[in-house]
Amino acid sequence: MSTKDISIAEIIKALDLVTKSAKGEKRSLVYQVQDELSPYPYWGHLNAVLEQLIVSGVEDQDILIAGILHDIVEDHNVSLEKIETRFGSNVRVMVELCTKPNDFDNKDESSVAAYYKRIFDYIEINERLALGAMQIKICDRITNLIGVQFIEDTEKKKRYIYETKEYFIPMSQRAGLFNQMSNVLLFAEALC
Repeated sequence: MSTKDISIAEIIKALDLVTKSAKGEKRSLVYQVQDELSPYPYWGHLNAVLEQLIVSGVEDQDILIAGILHDIVEDHNVSLEKIETRFGSNVRVMVELCTKPNDFDNKDESSVAAYYKRIFDYIEINERLALGAMQIKICDRITNLIGVQFIEDTEKKKRYIYETKEYFIPMSQRAGLFNQMSNVLLFAEALC
């Protein structure tokens, strides 16, 4: 599928589901707007992930839609069944791969490792969907790294940078987005 085959109506349908589910919610990360820190609208992050996917050369409509929806299951309890009904099984699988399990603990290294291993292991089942999920996670991480400078908790920053090096650099090499990931990681490290 090329960009000319992408349905803008489907992209808008995904953005509409996100904005209706979030109901004006703001993200915990803040961004500098002029001279003040400002909360970031929930949908703004998802739009930034979509933009990063497009800038990275992704032309697959299913990946773009799954990129918009990648956080909706864990953040707003939208069911995977609802996603599949509205957007198809490919989008569902990629969103599911991007969704952290209920028992996920970001401070437990084995939990974090198991989560990312699950995405890598899915290559054996369906390479296209696994690589799509990787591209989404990488673009998500890129947009989050840009805001890491505003995290006040130093340990959280260190953990975030470590996790990026440990999991996202190898993932970006596999998914063809190494240059983008490594450049933003260098930027984030310089700011922290």
